[in-house]
Amino acid sequence: MPYLNNAGCYHSAATILSLPQISKETKIKIERMDFSDPQAGKSVCDRYAAVIKAHIRRYLNEKHNVTNASEFIEACHSYDGVKGVQAFECKLLSTKDTSTLSIPKITTINNFGFEKASRALML
Repeated sequence: MPYLNNAGCYHSAATILSLPQISKETKIKIERMDFSDPQAGKSVCDRYAAVIKAHIRRYLNEKHNVTNASEFIEACHSYDGVKGVQAFECKLLSTKDTSTLSIPKITTINNFGFEKASRALML
């Protein structure tokens, strides 16, 4: 079960609301979305981020560029990659819909779960 995490400073209603569709189109079942609580200290994602940053620094120190998504993915896969980490480059499909989505008090919520029976966002 994939987890999306470490978004204490990023609460996007559009991202949250798109998860069921992403699951359907990718055939990857997303059951939960957990944001790290910014006041609770370091999470497992912070530890992985530190390892990936060190990995990217090593790549940069060998005079490679990491200035765009493709180069970042290449850097992540260098030296046999980082164990337990997969990196992919994706492109978003643009739509003409410019409506703004919002979830009241979204910044006070850290965990979201999806249940198959109701297909509703569980807060």
